[in-house]
Amino acid sequence: MKGSEVRAMIIGEGIRLWKVADALGITDNYLSRKLRYDFTDKEVEQIRAAIEKIKQAEKEEQA
Repeated sequence: MKGSEVRAMIIGEGIRLWKVADALGITDNYLSRKLRYDFTDKEVEQIRAAIEKIKQAEKEEQA
């Protein structure tokens, strides 16, 4: 998957890039640089898992 598609996926979920980077244990600068290139299927799955984790945490905070 292209970096631009990954960025669109993250932003489409209404999540900030820095939150995904934090959930992945990397810096937001590194994630921004990484978004310039293609992602492996494994990396995409890790990002999807991070998105779900963030969404769940936000849902619990609102409850």
